[in-house]
This record gives sequence, C-alpha cells and structure tokens, in this order.
Amino acid sequence: MAGPAMPGVYRQRALTVLLLFGALSAVMALLSSNLLLQLQSSGSARGALPTWAVPPMEAAAAALASLCLVLNLSCLLLCLLHGYLSTELCRGQPGHDR
Repeated sequence: MAGPAMPGVYRQRALTVLLLFGALSAVMALLSSNLLLQLQSSGSARGALPTWAVPPMEAAAAALASLCLVLNLSCLLLCLLHGYLSTELCRGQPGHDR
C-alpha cells in the first residue's frame, strides 16, 4: 500500500531539497558579491600582512570570490531550471499524488 504513494513523496522531497540547495546557492552568491564589492572599495588592506604580501593576497581573494560567485550563480540557475522542468513533468501526470 506504500508503493503507489512513494513516487509522490519522493518528488516532494526532491523538490524540497532542490529548493534548499537553490536558496543556499543564492545566499552564497550574495555573500561572494558582497566580498567582491568590499575588496573593490577598500583598496589595499593593511593589517597583519607584510606590505609585499598584500597585492598577491588581494588578487587571490578577488579571483576566488569571483569563482565562487560564478559557480553559485550557475548552481542557482541549474536549480531553477531543474525545478521548473520537474514541476512541468509532474503537472502532466494524472492522479492525486503529483
């Protein structure tokens, strides 16, 4: 008796996980864009680093933040596309467990 209800439960859980993954990707993309804006506006950061190490560290931080932004935006786009396509597939199926 639990067999026919299983695909509906699985679809619901899969869409929930997809939604959570998309939300996490969106938050991480916002954080990395915030880091990029802070790196751009701060100029050179003076702190515990020696003066010769500041330019390479700023370049590495900007490159890693850009990579994080691109990867998270692509994950978000993939989540949105996968969620849209799976809801379109579920819409076409007859029955009450879609």
